Amino acid sequence: MKLSVIVPVYNVERFLPRCLDSLLRQGLNTDDYEVICVNDGSLDNSAQILAEYEQKHPEIIRVITQENKGLGGARNTGTAQAKGEYIVYLDSDDYVVDEGYAQLLNTIETEQAQTPGSKLPDIVYFHSTNVVTDGIERAKSEAPKQPISVIGRDNIKRWRSHILGYAWNKFYRRAFLEEHNCRFKDGICEDELFNYELFLHAPHFLVTDANIYRYEQNNPKSILHTNDHSRQRKQMTDLENVIGIMNGYLIAHSNDDFAMGVKQSNCRLLKTYHKKTYKAHLSHSEWRNHMKKLREYPYCKMGTEGSAMGKLVAVLNNHSLNSYGMYVFVSFFYERLFERFVRSHFITKTNTSYLLS
Repeated sequence: MKLSVIVPVYNVERFLPRCLDSLLRQGLNTDDYEVICVNDGSLDNSAQILAEYEQKHPEIIRVITQENKGLGGARNTGTAQAKGEYIVYLDSDDYVVDEGYAQLLNTIETEQAQTPGSKLPDIVYFHSTNVVTDGIERAKSEAPKQPISVIGRDNIKRWRSHILGYAWNKFYRRAFLEEHNCRFKDGICEDELFNYELFLHAPHFLVTDANIYRYEQNNPKSILHTNDHSRQRKQMTDLENVIGIMNGYLIAHSNDDFAMGVKQSNCRLLKTYHKKTYKAHLSHSEWRNHMKKLREYPYCKMGTEGSAMGKLVAVLNNHSLNSYGMYVFVSFFYERLFERFVRSHFITKTNTSYLLS
């Protein structure tokens, strides 16, 4: 079997049919791939939807039901059952363009044929496009615009920003994961920790120009979009732990290219962390306790490189780390102005489905 698609499912009844429909249009023979859906304790109609698809397509779709273990736990459950040479993780509110996975597998095979005796890539990277959806078209079909080609290999300096982030935009060679016992950790930002641990083992990787993944931005139930204050605080604690691990990587490993990649990821994590503090409505004592823990890490401030907007965000975040008054001011700006008028401008458009560049 060439490919195992792992789909963690938790309360995604609105998006799940579109996700599964896209997997049935991958242009692969039924004995070439499997779709392992892990129902992670869903409380909506996701379980019923999964049962219907499994009944109609038992040769492709397999459903595993478990008590809620979170995204990383669901991925680990699916990985343990996978049979494919490669594993890919697909979030159930997202989808893949028609025949995207088939074209990517063909690209890997072509690359191997052109370089006889070369090692199979352990990781194959592909691109994604953000999608904001108002309403779901279950049968929507979208094909890749051009043939897929390899544009880079084994150059972490050039490709670190691509390959050290998310888990859903990569093929992972299953034997490589098993050899190094690589599994997702519990909590938030599992993807970054997973990929950085992989790269400590020097994987052979390919970077392709494939743009086959569609990343849904309008799912208010997603992990990063929650407005529940207690959940925000829990995720803040998780992020503090992840940032601590990232700082540990920076201290323990001297490779400059690897360190630069860690710093880039750490900056993204800090940006997410500050957003959560603004939505958590921290009291002065809560803010002081959280910021005290964060300031223990040597790399706890965001860099001020990049665009003017990026510099402004970094400055505001860094000041809110040191001043409760600034924290309150930025929190008000973020929730009352940015979330309400800037971000919502993109989310409330009436098009059924459109792309954000």
